[in-house]
Amino acid sequence: MSYDLELLNSGVYSYDYFQQDDVCRLCFSRNAFTEIIELSSENNFNTIKTDLVEKILDCLNIDLSHCIHPNKACDECCTQINKFHYFKKFCQETDRKLREILNNNKSDKCENIKLEKDNGEIENDSLHDLYDDLNSDDCESKHANKAKIKVWKYKPKRTPTYCNMCMIDCENADEFKSHNFKYHGIDNDGSYKCFGCEKKFKNRKSRSSHEIHFCKGLKDGYKCNKCNRYLPKRGMFEAHMRDHRENVPIQLPEEIFYCQKCDKLFKTMENLKGHIELEHDTDKKKYVCESCGRVFNRKDYLNKHKLTHTGEKLHVCPHCGFRARQRSSLTVHIRKHTGERPYRCNVCPQRCVSSSNLRAHQKRHLGLKVHECNICNKKFGYKVSLHEHMSTHAPAQTHACAQCGAAYAHARGLRRHVRAKHGAADT
Repeated sequence: MSYDLELLNSGVYSYDYFQQDDVCRLCFSRNAFTEIIELSSENNFNTIKTDLVEKILDCLNIDLSHCIHPNKACDECCTQINKFHYFKKFCQETDRKLREILNNNKSDKCENIKLEKDNGEIENDSLHDLYDDLNSDDCESKHANKAKIKVWKYKPKRTPTYCNMCMIDCENADEFKSHNFKYHGIDNDGSYKCFGCEKKFKNRKSRSSHEIHFCKGLKDGYKCNKCNRYLPKRGMFEAHMRDHRENVPIQLPEEIFYCQKCDKLFKTMENLKGHIELEHDTDKKKYVCESCGRVFNRKDYLNKHKLTHTGEKLHVCPHCGFRARQRSSLTVHIRKHTGERPYRCNVCPQRCVSSSNLRAHQKRHLGLKVHECNICNKKFGYKVSLHEHMSTHAPAQTHACAQCGAAYAHARGLRRHVRAKHGAADT
């Protein structure tokens, strides 16, 4: 390891360099594998858990509160920290032993020691003043106080309501919980909410995997509504929004989407994905549907797709016998029995059983009607509304009212008629 201070000011290191996962927090090398800070969601508080953190704070006095990236240390730095920490503890122990011996040796009297200078003069200063913190002022006292052994123990300087990511201390626990939910998606029950949709996850790692690989709302990255820029990672986005709140001047480079395979940078996520598909995924295994020719990157996606051709429905509702092709469809169906509606609209009190229903509902607030009738060009906000409308062009009145004989194409229309005209409950 070389400690070159001139290299630090040479402009080699940049913001994008420190967003890589293998950069050492201490020496900036590219071979770091040991995590420094480990975050925990116990009691909804982020806590420092690793032993390496205590050693760094004890020996180096470095502020690690902003350590989102880089958050790792190389093996050589870990070895140096352990040696330094051991040497410090050893010196403290030798100092304690010295104090103990000097204080317990009551028979010996402290004598003034005169030092002779080079010119032959006698210096009257006493070494007694040098050890005034080791012995009592009266060395001949029979009641000499024993030296107190100082126990070196790391004491956290932050309160339980301190946010390590934003580096702010909330006034109380309620404000801290509200801050976590608003800016970091951590709910009161300890679950982690996706930034692009309403899905929740048990831990931060599962949410991160969903946001990177599956969430359709984040296919272009994390969007900042203040400067209309997209950022590739959640950590970068949260740090970026923190700078906005603190009115810190922000200078983002044009190209911030990083390819981990060839170190190239791109302006948008779309350009990065196109580059990866063209340059790096040429040998990637493809799974092709034999029935329709559709291509998938994963075998489990292909297996789910095949069920649309076979019509096989493996998942059965325990309440009514309803069958579904996918487990997620069955989960949404069961919520109709339990009354659970976990997805809430941020504009009105409406709650929905699925994220797709919520997105369709939110489009109504925006006045968006994307489902159009190909006969009369009438538009609808919901797909089911379009299907009901299409039956009016070629009606097949199969659902008749038992009280007045009125017929409807769909059972939904009949139920609406019974409630409005006859005041009866749905059957």
